[in-house]
Amino acid sequence: MELNDILNDLSIYIKLQDGESFEGVFKEARKVPSGFDPDKETVELVFDIEGREKSITGLRLASELRNQKVKEGDIVKITRVSTKGTKIEWQVKKLI
Repeated sequence: MELNDILNDLSIYIKLQDGESFEGVFKEARKVPSGFDPDKETVELVFDIEGREKSITGLRLASELRNQKVKEGDIVKITRVSTKGTKIEWQVKKLI
């Protein structure tokens, strides 16, 4: 197993590079302080991935989940499509 795979496996956070994906069950969304500016809030999205709870933050991803009408309990495939500056483009596909 490569070091990057080990770190991703041990972390409670989902970290993707452009073109990478994950599949999981959407569990919940919650407001959390922004890591960039603690005086602001962002959204943390929680997924069950192979029996482990993992999180990712981002308003753009949350908006894409809403646009695709993803609800708690839905199985989804999330792909980080591209990054332009600080803006990340996401693709969300409901699997079930």
